[in-house]
This record gives sequence, C-alpha cells and structure tokens, in this order.
Amino acid sequence: MIEFAPPAHIITADDQFGEPWPPDGSCSIVRRSSSGFTLWRRIRLSETRAHVTPPAARDSFLGGNEDTMAKQQKTQNLETEKEEMKPKTENSALPAVQPQAVTTETLVQLDADVAALAAEARDLTDDVRVGDDLRFKKGKWAKNIGDEAIKIGATTPFAVDMRSYKRGWIEWRDRKPVFKAIGRPIDGFVSPVRDRLPDRDESSWPRDAKGVPQDPWQENFSIVMRDLSDGRLCTWTTTSWYGSKALGALLNAYVREQKKHPDQMPVVTLSSETKTTTSYGDVEAPVLKVVDWQPFGEGAAPPGMKLSPPTLPVTQQILPPPRKSIIGDEMDSIPF
Repeated sequence: MIEFAPPAHIITADDQFGEPWPPDGSCSIVRRSSSGFTLWRRIRLSETRAHVTPPAARDSFLGGNEDTMAKQQKTQNLETEKEEMKPKTENSALPAVQPQAVTTETLVQLDADVAALAAEARDLTDDVRVGDDLRFKKGKWAKNIGDEAIKIGATTPFAVDMRSYKRGWIEWRDRKPVFKAIGRPIDGFVSPVRDRLPDRDESSWPRDAKGVPQDPWQENFSIVMRDLSDGRLCTWTTTSWYGSKALGALLNAYVREQKKHPDQMPVVTLSSETKTTTSYGDVEAPVLKVVDWQPFGEGAAPPGMKLSPPTLPVTQQILPPPRKSIIGDEMDSIPF
C-alpha cells in the first residue's frame, strides 16, 4: 500500500491563452478551469510504505504447520518434475530387454522373410534374375556382365543353387512383360497349365514378321548358379523345350544323390549336344553335367516356406421347397 504525504511545495500557473504550460513536465497535475484557462499544479510527493503484519501460520490437524507442509509438498513436486524432464542417458535405469533366443525355427522364419522381400523387390524392379545373365544360344554358353558377353568354357565349374529353381509364366505385350506368375515349387507354387491362362484365341495373338501368330504367354524356367572361376552369381533362364528337359535331368540327379551329400549343392559343367528334330532338323540342346558337390555359400536361396491355401467359408445351399406331384400323390394312395 502507498501513502502520500502532504504537498511539500506547490506551484500554480495560469496561461492566458489556454495552452498547456507546465512549469515542470514531471509530477504535475492538470486541471481545466471553467473560464477556459488551464491550471497546472505541481506536487512533489514523498512515498512511504506502510508496514503490514503477515498473518499468523495455521496449525494442521495432522500435526505441524499447514504453510510449511504446503511449501515442502510444492518443493517436492518441482523436484519430481525436473527429474522427469531430464534427458535419459546411458546410465539411466532402464528395464532390461531380454534378447530373443536364436533357434532353428527363428532362422528359418528369417530366411523366409528375406526371400519374400527379395521376391517383392524383383517384382517391383521387373527383374527376376540374380546376378549376371547366363545364356545358351546355338550351342554356346555365355555370361553377360554389363554390356560384355564372356564365353563359358566346357570345363568351367558352376555351383547350382537347387532351391532357387523357379517356374512360371510371363505375359508379353509390345516386347514388354506385363504380367508374371512365377514361383518356387518348394514354396508350394504350382505353375498353371496354358489352358488355364487367358488369351487362348490364336486369332487375337500378335504376329511376327512372317505373319505367324505368337502366344503372348511364355513359360519360363530359371535357376541360380555361382561361377566358381570368379565367384559371381548368375541366373540361367530358359524358355525352350530342351532347356526345360536339361533342368529336369539336373533336378532328378539332385533328388537321387542329395542324401549322400547333405548341406551341399551339385557342381556342374556347361556343354551341349545335338538333337535331331522333325520340324527343325538338327538343333543344339543344353547339357548340365554334375561333376562334384559342395556348399553353395553366400547368396543361397532360403528354405521353402509352405503356404497353406486359405480356408473358404462354408456356404449353405438353399433348395426350393418340394412340389407336390399328382403322380406322387396317386402313387402314395395306391395300396400294395
């Protein structure tokens, strides 16, 4: 509270023109008179503060002083808030996280997850190959690394990843793949027969330069290998009848000999042989000859993941109510 002392010194002045004319710009009080003159009055004030006695502290029925207890509680709350706002450090007490036990099941599941993501990546990038492109053309094997085609000798060994074998169909439009249905048999994928695919009317097929209709659906067979001469991965994809037979012979050899070579994959050499056909004469067919067995190593395909088909809901068949037959009624009334 502020108290004002009596005026120590007062100066009063009137301006005959009615204009403000304070003798001192500070500590002045203005008052306009009824005659139009402005009356200024300067008052020097002395400030004094009155002493106010604080209220007495109240006692709590729990014992102790209520004000003191309130201050202590407030201080404790502030300290708690400060501790909660402090950033967590490495030394902060955090609940211990128990690492997940690594078992065969978890490793198999991890391989399956990685395989699913890898397949998704290949679908998004329109590339079903792994590594370099291995090709067989007119009896010659070659591997494309970038724009360079490297010839493969008859004695160059290749380790074959049998679990990477895939089969399926690709639909081509304007020399571009527009649909793919390719999968691994070890994952439960079953390649459909051609009659189950669309575009079965040959009259609607595109034609080549000679006017021959070309089926827009092309069946593909592929498998991943490792060139043991440089350690690079490559994928061989074939669409020919003899190419599929060569892969079939390799699969038979693997199934027949796999138990003798656990955790190993066949090592083959790549060659060719001449086949005589009725329509095309002599043609060159690919040959994959097993010469050894060894682990495939880094980059091997994960084990198969069997996917059970979804369970369809049971549908209730609604039959119409039976209709009475005149013949039936007559037959029922005939005594036997």
